[in-house]
Amino acid sequence: MSPTFTETSHQSWFSRLGNAFKSLIIGLLLFVLSFPVLFWNEGRAVTTARSLNEGQKQTVSVACDTVDRANDGKLVHMSGLASTADVLCDEMFNVEVNAIRIQRIAEMYQWEEDERTETDKTLGGGKKTTKTYQYSKEWSASKIDSGNFRHPEGHKNPRTMLITPRMQTASEVTLGAFQLSDDLVSNIRGSQTIGLDASNIPETFREQMRFVGGELYLGADSESPQIGDIRVRFEATPATEVSILAQQKNASFQPYQTQAGDALSRLEMGMLSAEEMFAHARTENSIFTWVLRALGSAIMLGGLMMLMSPLVIVGDVIPLVGSIVQGSTFLVAALFTLILAPMTIAFAWFFYRPLVAVPLLIVSALAGYFLLRRGKSNSSPEVMTLDESDVVY
Repeated sequence: MSPTFTETSHQSWFSRLGNAFKSLIIGLLLFVLSFPVLFWNEGRAVTTARSLNEGQKQTVSVACDTVDRANDGKLVHMSGLASTADVLCDEMFNVEVNAIRIQRIAEMYQWEEDERTETDKTLGGGKKTTKTYQYSKEWSASKIDSGNFRHPEGHKNPRTMLITPRMQTASEVTLGAFQLSDDLVSNIRGSQTIGLDASNIPETFREQMRFVGGELYLGADSESPQIGDIRVRFEATPATEVSILAQQKNASFQPYQTQAGDALSRLEMGMLSAEEMFAHARTENSIFTWVLRALGSAIMLGGLMMLMSPLVIVGDVIPLVGSIVQGSTFLVAALFTLILAPMTIAFAWFFYRPLVAVPLLIVSALAGYFLLRRGKSNSSPEVMTLDESDVVY
């Protein structure tokens, strides 16, 4: 069972209230920040959409086996085999391979800290915080600094990794008669495991390292690893089929600057048509737009919740009342977010998508009308009607 340590701390009601008033500033900043985030995102989405439309109309599909200088400066689409003549070498392990990319994957067995926090309200408005620290042994490709652990005693990791990860990329990767730019090469995916054997063990580790299960293992027993043990394997990216969209520049490529604003440069795996690549780009733009909309709305909601946090702290004098107040403030913050976020998007669309802005404003207006009606119905006193039989003379 993994070692576990628990710490408990208490915070008074006055301390919580003081911190809540401090959070008002942060809440206000978040609330204000949400508006430019939402507004900017709509402009970004429209710019990207227009750039893709512009680019698709001007794209020229060409073969990759010859360089036609007449296409210089044009947005071109081509598909073919991305390959290299370079032989990449890891001298330490005597590994050589003809590949676009070679990666040494080195992992060290280390202690890892997992922190979990639980918070409970106490009578009188205080708060009890319980932190649990659990320690487990894991393989990690990066060094874990045990000096930052809450309880480093008995959970110390080595100061350094004797063998570190490493990646090399071919200096020249070609697509037929063309040379791919570095930014396009960085998008090439897919790797295969490189076969190793005992001959790949460095002379420095000849006594401590062994070949086990396709990997090189530095340690006493791979079946029962100890802190500081290291395992090493290699992967390579071989020649592979790709498709690109970019501006032709002599026998290479660069991003194509559209009049709409975006620079287009794209590489995808496989033999794809230009239409398929533009469809994928539009899908990515749509997903990213909704992600940023959700993020902007979450920032607004969080800011409003922080602005109302002193009310929750006041209600926490009686924990049940505080929970009710917290739920109520969340509903109020959510309702205002449902009004203000779509309204901000609609105002942005007045600049970028005026034909779609009106429906969004209608949705916001209906949400506002619902909120006002609900507020009036809750605040209006109930009127009692009496008939003659109810009157006492």
